[in-house]
Amino acid sequence: FRRVLFRSLNCMSEVNANILTISQTIPIHDWASVVLSFDISEMQIGLDELLRMLKKIKGLANVQLIAVE
Repeated sequence: FRRVLFRSLNCMSEVNANILTISQTIPIHDWASVVLSFDISEMQIGLDELLRMLKKIKGLANVQLIAVE
């Protein structure tokens, strides 16, 4: 389950989601919470499709969309 953040960011990069901020808690028992904010204006796919792609990444326990501005 290593490199989960790397795989997540790579997935987002492949569809032109522009990462703005990354906030991560200290890992406990190999698990950490990560909150990403990103710009979707240049994305090549829809937001729902990106969420589906992220949910397929091994090691991600929960993928949620919190807000869209």
